Amino acid sequence: MPSALVDDVESLPLNESAVLLTLAMRAAHAGHWALDLRTNEAYWSPEYATLIDVGPETPPSWDNWVAAVHPHDRQRAAEAVRACIDAHREIDVEFRVVRGDGAVRWIAAKGQTYYGAGGEALRIIGVSFDVTEQKRAAEEGARADARLRETEEQARARADEVTALLEATPATIWIARDPECRMITGSRAAYELLRKPDGANLSASAAPGPIGFEVRHDGLPVAPDDMPVQRAARGEEIRNYEEEVVFPDGTRVQLYGNAVPLRDGSGALRGAIGAFVDVTPLKAAEGALREQQAALSEADRRKDEFLAILAHELRNPLAPIRNAVAATQRLDPGDPRLPQMHAVIARQTEQLTRIVDDLLDVARITQGRIMLRREIVDVATILAQAIETSRPMIDARQHALDVVLPGDALFVDADPARLAQVVSNLLNNAARYSEPGGRIHLTAEQQGAEAVVRVRDDGIGIAPDVLPRIFDLFMQAEAAGTHGGIGIGLTVVRRLVEMHGGQVEASSPPDGRGSEFVVRLPALAPVRTAPIAPPKSSRAANARRRIVVVDDNVDAAESLALLLQHDGHEVQVAHDGHAALDAARDFRPDLVLLDIGLPGMNGYDVARRLRVDPEVPALTLVALTGFGQDEDRRRTTAAGFDHHLTKPVEYDALAELIGTTLRRP
Repeated sequence: MPSALVDDVESLPLNESAVLLTLAMRAAHAGHWALDLRTNEAYWSPEYATLIDVGPETPPSWDNWVAAVHPHDRQRAAEAVRACIDAHREIDVEFRVVRGDGAVRWIAAKGQTYYGAGGEALRIIGVSFDVTEQKRAAEEGARADARLRETEEQARARADEVTALLEATPATIWIARDPECRMITGSRAAYELLRKPDGANLSASAAPGPIGFEVRHDGLPVAPDDMPVQRAARGEEIRNYEEEVVFPDGTRVQLYGNAVPLRDGSGALRGAIGAFVDVTPLKAAEGALREQQAALSEADRRKDEFLAILAHELRNPLAPIRNAVAATQRLDPGDPRLPQMHAVIARQTEQLTRIVDDLLDVARITQGRIMLRREIVDVATILAQAIETSRPMIDARQHALDVVLPGDALFVDADPARLAQVVSNLLNNAARYSEPGGRIHLTAEQQGAEAVVRVRDDGIGIAPDVLPRIFDLFMQAEAAGTHGGIGIGLTVVRRLVEMHGGQVEASSPPDGRGSEFVVRLPALAPVRTAPIAPPKSSRAANARRRIVVVDDNVDAAESLALLLQHDGHEVQVAHDGHAALDAARDFRPDLVLLDIGLPGMNGYDVARRLRVDPEVPALTLVALTGFGQDEDRRRTTAAGFDHHLTKPVEYDALAELIGTTLRRP
């Protein structure tokens, strides 16, 4: 089909504009085309045929043009042509073509419709360009822009994360933004720690006046230009550094951390960053732990010393007891030395009992299980009881005892037995730590609203390093082992005095001769009380009782039975729970002295069985046991016992109980 446009430059008339246009089209890789809308004939130049990669054998036509367009772009390109015709628009469309070698090229087409006098569309003419490189450049630019935006967003996100981290971390962070550290900023924690307003310059060297704090390392001041961040900004890495910030009000903050240099891409220094953690509480805890460890070590040492002293004190009475027992086995019944051996056994047994009582008292007081039986009592009465208890030790060491009492009665609200125990312990202590032939002073007086009791001696005194801890458990003065005692008497004294609402203190002169203990208690106004007649012993009026003694300790059971028989009672002995039940059924006793720690069936179970056994008559049930805590007493009461006695029991107290016990109805 002949083209309405020229096909070759040589065929053109010598028209300069046409030649220039054709040359320009070729140089721009452009081609022109036309479409006759009346005949549907198409025309394209050789340049255009090259653009859409059709050979000379493919005639110009609408269908061949559509076939040359990329399948995905055909509809869009055709609609652009139709819009040019129907809507009087210019053609401005880009589409792809697939060349024979499979390469995809982008073509930009621009065209215009021409109309006749009656407005009918006559033809479309246009020009097309290969814009593949431009599209690729644009796409690459878009991708580059996207990458740049992504990079910027990531940078902003990282910056936000760093900012959030700085704000959230409890660590104090300093950032020097220049090698000279002229401007140092930090995290919120840094500003709060240094008591600075947000945004202030934290640099010590750059501050025009006082910086408001001092930095110390190993106890020595740190120069403002020699702090960790400043040193790191000079290229030094600071690791595991400890420093102390001291404020004018005396507040001290301990910091621990690192500081490292900041460098740019070329490795040049551009500042530093330091991260420090406030370890003040940790340091305080470490100090407290060290003190606690030292205290535990000291307590452990004193415990070992106490055990050694306790073993010594227990062996002391056991040795004469063993010797006296051996002697009685060798002496004839009428030998005049027997009473002497019996007295030795009695005295040493009393000493053992006193040691055990002290141990039990400490346990009860420490665990808060001791109960005071308070009454209004004259201090003179308490001192008299204490002197009576301590007199044997005082006399044994040939001490002189001076007693000064107030002219008028001095009353306190107290447990008389426990308060007498306090004074007796102090007297025993004075006697123990004074050389034989010493002098002990015991005075009582009223000072204001207090009753004051003083015990003073002229003994070895108390060393200055021991004095602050003299009331601590297991504390012994120097050479305690040579003076006796197990180191718990003064602990009992302090606890009992404090339970009475009072206080006790110790002093000793610098020359180390003598000591004084002062007990202060709340005093009461004088009151008149009717004299109380002492109870009469009922041992003489004891009726004969039928008694069963139950104890798995054969010696304890047999010796107690012998004493009871000597007082005229009928006694049977059992060594376990089943034998106790049989004895109760057959012997029909008035009273059963029952141990708790029996083999097999314990004392609680035996008591319960006795209370419900129809073959056992009504009887009085007494727990005779080494368990003496309040909880033990509650358990014996719940099991059906009438009384609870703690071993070792003084026989006089047991005889008194038996004498006043009536048969159960």
